[in-house]
Amino acid sequence: MTAPEAENATIEPILIAMPVEDWQIIDGTIDNTVVMAATDGDNRRVDQGQNVREAGWEAARAHPRVEDGWGGWPPQGEEIAIALPFASWRFVVGELRRWDLIDADVEIRDPNMPESQSLAIAHLVAQRIGDGS
Repeated sequence: MTAPEAENATIEPILIAMPVEDWQIIDGTIDNTVVMAATDGDNRRVDQGQNVREAGWEAARAHPRVEDGWGGWPPQGEEIAIALPFASWRFVVGELRRWDLIDADVEIRDPNMPESQSLAIAHLVAQRIGDGS
């Protein structure tokens, strides 16, 4: 791949379908990130997070069963497809992992569950975008 092709590959949106409830975990996680970034004055992170959330809201509005769900979301159990550039998906994966570490510090985890739902989603997204980090 030439340098311009590599650059375009990271800009072109990657469409990932997942259960609505998984996207809602991403949306809530990124909401936490945006709130903390705004408090810290990190406008770049605020913008990045808002772009991710807006992509999800757009996908929810376009979903054929949006009226059947709660709060503007399609019903849980439905699939939702979100299109984001590679860098935005990496941001999502990083934030899911970061907030999972914070959660692990403050919540008692079930020793029978090998990983949290957030971490499972992070692994799934990383796999789908081909990011081994």
